[in-house]
Amino acid sequence: MSSSLSYKRRGIISFFMLALLICGQCVMTGCHESKREPGEEQTEVQEGPTAPMFSTEIRSLPADKLNALGAKNALPTEYVYPGAYYIQSIDAKALRATEGGEDALTYFATTSLQLPDPKLLVNADMALYSKGMAPVQLLDAKTSSVLQENFPLDAEVVYIVCETPVDQKSVVEEIFKDVDASKVKEASFGSLTFTVNEDSLLLPLDESGQLLGKVEHCMGGVCCPTSNSILFMSGPSSAFEQFASELTGDQRGVAAQRIARIDMTNVAMAFQFDYDAEFPNVLQIRPPFPVTQDLHEAMSKNVEAFQFLVDISKTDSNLITLNVNTKTKEGVDAMRKAISGMIMQTLDSLETAQKKVPENADANGLSDLNLIIAMLKSVRFDPQDQTLTGVIQNSEERLGFFKKTFQTINDVRQNSEIESKYAALSGALAQINNAFKRYVSANKTYPHAICDANGAPLLSWRVALLPTFGGQFEELYKQFKLDEPWNSDTNIKLLDKMPAIYRSSADPALMNKTQFQVFTSPETPFGRYPDGLKLQNLEDPAATIAIACVSEENAIEWTKPEALTFNPEKPTATFGDRVLAVTFLDNLLNLPCDDSEELAKRLATFIYGVAPEDDAQEASPSNEAPADDAGNAVSSEEVPAEEKVDTEPVAEPVADAATVEESEGTQE
Repeated sequence: MSSSLSYKRRGIISFFMLALLICGQCVMTGCHESKREPGEEQTEVQEGPTAPMFSTEIRSLPADKLNALGAKNALPTEYVYPGAYYIQSIDAKALRATEGGEDALTYFATTSLQLPDPKLLVNADMALYSKGMAPVQLLDAKTSSVLQENFPLDAEVVYIVCETPVDQKSVVEEIFKDVDASKVKEASFGSLTFTVNEDSLLLPLDESGQLLGKVEHCMGGVCCPTSNSILFMSGPSSAFEQFASELTGDQRGVAAQRIARIDMTNVAMAFQFDYDAEFPNVLQIRPPFPVTQDLHEAMSKNVEAFQFLVDISKTDSNLITLNVNTKTKEGVDAMRKAISGMIMQTLDSLETAQKKVPENADANGLSDLNLIIAMLKSVRFDPQDQTLTGVIQNSEERLGFFKKTFQTINDVRQNSEIESKYAALSGALAQINNAFKRYVSANKTYPHAICDANGAPLLSWRVALLPTFGGQFEELYKQFKLDEPWNSDTNIKLLDKMPAIYRSSADPALMNKTQFQVFTSPETPFGRYPDGLKLQNLEDPAATIAIACVSEENAIEWTKPEALTFNPEKPTATFGDRVLAVTFLDNLLNLPCDDSEELAKRLATFIYGVAPEDDAQEASPSNEAPADDAGNAVSSEEVPAEEKVDTEPVAEPVADAATVEESEGTQE
């Protein structure tokens, strides 16, 4: 099979599997996610962001709404985190009994549940994952003075019911094998006794990752509520106390109420989350489908919660059921139109790819493509009151596709080091992209190099972007001599102050260099408008690269204006072994890179922002999902404007796994 076909097939599979996998991937960020920045360091108590009610206190649905949800099922919701905004339920027993079920369980054990040993889920009866928030006191990392009261910090709970009694000692040893033994202790909360590792948690408070605060008494712990169950939890000590309260059933919050009333008869996996577009932490949980701009706007205005139900264990049930709970009856129709539009856009894209499949194409790859198209065409909607339900029916063929895909995905997950690297780089791209938006809002153009009176570049666009980060980086911007080149006696001294957001490698030789660059050759948008590119200058902003992560060989001093060109003869000379970039309308490109003519041609459409000559008579790239514009191997997941990310050594901001990795070497 040709390399281009290989990419196409993987892209097709990953594109549709986004519906399943995004729920698992996007809950992987732990209790140490980046939060809203409070501003510069200060000793006075600042008013922190106000979390939604469902994240900070227990509230109940009105009796009529609660009754409309139906009768309670057997899920032990007393082990859901109080006030959770996200809950995931897995019927491990049902999945294990099916061919390929262990592959599915292994996937979820290593992604959303992050278990120390996948066998804990593979051999279990069921699992519940929940995520909520606990208000904490945020302190200055150096002085311990209070920066914010009621700072919302994530707490996560994984509860597993096993077939046989749990050997807690071996589980504890596995979890804490790399932890200083002096920090491991027992701590009691209510009737539960956890084995925990307790320490202060450092948090980056601005998007550059430089200004640090801390939260005292953060824990990761494990306990056995019963002889055949095991509970993992992470979060501040206040979260442990809240979890161990006497609250049961419906008292655990709205998300718990909703999932407790799902008919679980034909559900192998259920994902329930409340949705609040105004609160950035909640936005880290992505809807279980690709999000277009129209759909994003409709969701922000109309959606109250999602339920995403999957059964890959029986053919006489629904394969996928999506319930969208809306704020009003009118919201149901708005969401039906928005989701239908997203499906139609996806179908147009896939059918275009179908027409381009070579005659000697791999039969299995073509079969997968035809199956996905058929499944999307089979979606049926049922609007009722304030709930929109969409359904895809099951079949042997569809079950086989999912089982095969889970096996493929687990093969893809083998290289965790590369996974982490590209997750980190994706997160940094998301944050720089957000800074681009703030710059455009303030200046009406995209950032560009700072030039002298004759138009000669002096300092990079990354320097021009500094004020959008605020705080100490606005002060850093003021230290530059804007009428001098990047390597002048004054400006060269500022190289060592590179914001962590621009750091793309742990290599000491690249500590002052960055791989995050924009294409500046005359054929590219930034090259055509060196004095200030505007959105209206772009023919197809959704399919035109704004920022790219180039190869380490192309890394450049972060203050130096780049002269980046694309090598169509050898794309790997530009990108390395992976294409990682974000478009002007937030689509993240994440695909393996090779030097094939087909990939080079497709990359050119993204880089130059115009269709290649061969495609002049075809549909505009804007009518295709980004997955197809680069060989069907691109995630079209939107990057929310308020996305916050973690800190890791490779590139300090780390993504929340927003994309589906599509090479055979990396995934997540």
